[in-house]
Amino acid sequence: MARRREEKQPAHGFKTWKKINLGAGPKTAADFRQSCKAIGCIISNEADDILYKAMLTASLVKGKVELIAVQAEELGFAKDSSATPGQVCCRAVERGLKLCSAETAIRLRLQYADQKRPEHCCIGMETISDSRKEKRMFVVEHNGTNGKRLSTINADDPNWNRTILWVFLR
Repeated sequence: MARRREEKQPAHGFKTWKKINLGAGPKTAADFRQSCKAIGCIISNEADDILYKAMLTASLVKGKVELIAVQAEELGFAKDSSATPGQVCCRAVERGLKLCSAETAIRLRLQYADQKRPEHCCIGMETISDSRKEKRMFVVEHNGTNGKRLSTINADDPNWNRTILWVFLR
């Protein structure tokens, strides 16, 4: 009699959405801007404002990471919730997910060539203060107007698009 091999359920009940490589590719903000330009990706003014700080934390170790993408409702928020992006991140951590590094957004933008539109992926991460002292998180998006972009969202603003996918680490 053959024994059936038990398959593990994904950690925390969330399935892996994508796997990306960290630590490979552009190492500086200027290199990243050039790589984006080469693939036709736009960097918003707000994202460009925090890009230099984000590249300071680029990984020195190369390796793959597993990304989880969830809607806010999957974390227990009502569709009409007035939760801030910061609160969404706190809830994800409570549910066992991990925050991404800022580098994750940068690498995802370069490696997510087949992103469909319209899709907005907010990277659940520690915030980075911009030049106006607003706490920002990166958004990897593809919309009909501007194509593929790297933009940001204000972590304290409860008025964000409710169709956003939130991206975290397993």
